Amino acid sequence: NSTNEEIKQSAKDMRDAWTEVRKDVKVTAGELVHFRVGEIVKRAEQLEARLTKVIDKAKANGKDTTALQSLVDQFKQKVADARQKYEQAKQKYTEAKTAGNVDEVVKEANQLLKEANKDLKEAHTILKSIVKELRTKNAEKELEDTKVETNKSTEESNEQGTETIEVSGTTGDV
Repeated sequence: NSTNEEIKQSAKDMRDAWTEVRKDVKVTAGELVHFRVGEIVKRAEQLEARLTKVIDKAKANGKDTTALQSLVDQFKQKVADARQKYEQAKQKYTEAKTAGNVDEVVKEANQLLKEANKDLKEAHTILKSIVKELRTKNAEKELEDTKVETNKSTEESNEQGTETIEVSGTTGDV
């Protein structure tokens, strides 16, 4: 009978180990998506700096930047919202590593990342409007001439791989 008990104990140990591995995989997968969203947020923040420089330059040239400033403010707000949700998701993933209810915590973190992704998509739509406004004011060259250390473009797909966010440094790519 000791053999049956040993088999039962081994099976229990394997189930426990498998449960731990599944938990680690869920957290690690979430952290990977989290990292990618963070990179997009960082690049969007760099783009904010470029847009601010463009507005300052246009103002210095005596152009009316009221409409453009309003769009840039909306863009900045969406990026800030995405950043906040990104940070909250980061905390959730850290919490998930020690939580007993890993599935629930990871689900909450994933939801926050989906909301951050939605904010970034909305920021991208606003960015398109900004570029359109710049083109109507012939300020395209100012955007291209304004340098901020950033990569030219970054793309990120959501978890299902069906949607793309693109933040671009030149107006021709948007």
